[in-house]
Amino acid sequence: RFPRSTIAATYVDPMFPFTGNYDAYGVDMAAWIYLPASTDESTDTTSYRTLLDIHQRGQKLTSTRIEWDVVSWGMTNRYPTSYADAAARGFDGEALTLPWDSQQLWFCSHQELFDDYVRWQIREQALSGGARPDLFLLDSQTSTPMTYHYGGCFCDACSEDFRAWMALQYSGAELSAMGIPEIGNWNYHQHLVDEGYELSSYEAAVTSWPNAIPLAEDYRRFQLEWLNQYVRDLIDYVR
Repeated sequence: RFPRSTIAATYVDPMFPFTGNYDAYGVDMAAWIYLPASTDESTDTTSYRTLLDIHQRGQKLTSTRIEWDVVSWGMTNRYPTSYADAAARGFDGEALTLPWDSQQLWFCSHQELFDDYVRWQIREQALSGGARPDLFLLDSQTSTPMTYHYGGCFCDACSEDFRAWMALQYSGAELSAMGIPEIGNWNYHQHLVDEGYELSSYEAAVTSWPNAIPLAEDYRRFQLEWLNQYVRDLIDYVR
């Protein structure tokens, strides 16, 4: 719980530090500090110096943001030739964009490249510049499960992880009863195609819940359970 006297700076832009206002307003807490739109390792103009300054001033609580959604600037800077490989993919295989910003790719947390980017942010925020944040804010950590409202993600990583999840949830007999005689090379997208779905019919059905799409409930549960475990793994990584 925060004391009533806390004066919080809730948004700290590392490119436009407001150090001079800390004392003027009596700020004793800061949050939402994030990395700038660069992969520069220097600590001269980034949030690391802001964090260090905050701690030196004796602030009691500081959180830093690990970005999950609007990250095209970071992904394109860090992985200029391969960033699109980490995009979430719709039923038609096309890269998804964020519904509130069509210029931003919707990245999938199942993809190793995106996981590398998330962990890079954690390392840079936590260890650089000698200033460690007290808290981490995982911004939009439900990104991949949220894709279901727009059709779901059918990227290669999601397909592989869903296949592995199904194999753990059900016996061979149960899978066979679901129309999955061999889980080893099973693919959810192809399963839906075999059931007669195409892009238009799938998108029409997925907009309502519950729906009649085969294994839809399993798919949604898989995404949520997978994400919960992933966040636990990131917490262990921070520690």
